[in-house]
Amino acid sequence: TAIFLRGGETGAAISADVLVLQDAGASGSQPRLRAPVNAKGNEESFLPVEARFVRFTIEASSSGQPCLDELEIWSGETNVALGGKPTSSGDFPNNVSHKLVHLNDGHYGNGHSWISNTPGKGWAMIELKTPTAIDRITWARDREGKYSDRLATRYRIEVAKDAQGPWKTVASSEGRAPVG
Repeated sequence: TAIFLRGGETGAAISADVLVLQDAGASGSQPRLRAPVNAKGNEESFLPVEARFVRFTIEASSSGQPCLDELEIWSGETNVALGGKPTSSGDFPNNVSHKLVHLNDGHYGNGHSWISNTPGKGWAMIELKTPTAIDRITWARDREGKYSDRLATRYRIEVAKDAQGPWKTVASSEGRAPVG
């Protein structure tokens, strides 16, 4: 049996993901699912990969237009998303609390969040200042814990060195237990 465990070094609000792979030869054994997504925080760990662009694509949400309060991109212990250029598929209109600039402004909570303009889906992307080796992404719906609606439940996170690609998936909702 192989065990992978990565705890939330960035604070208690980030949930730890545990994936236990059982021996392929074990009769009737199934891999255990990772923890379901959590509105207060999620961590996606992967082998280091060089990236200039990081895109979070939401394919389904728990309700309404999906919301992200902060998208953090880690190179070791440095959040390289700070100062990056955010873009999106479309932004929730006419609301001072839910702006694209809040995606990577270093502030947590619903009052500093991005909301897609499309029910159940959308994407947000951060262009880093320079190509950087990254190994982890943390994200949440509302780290303050006031809201749990609009949570991304089916998603993928992709990286590229160029905005035109090729894109490589480094994390996704695949293998997570269902929400609720």
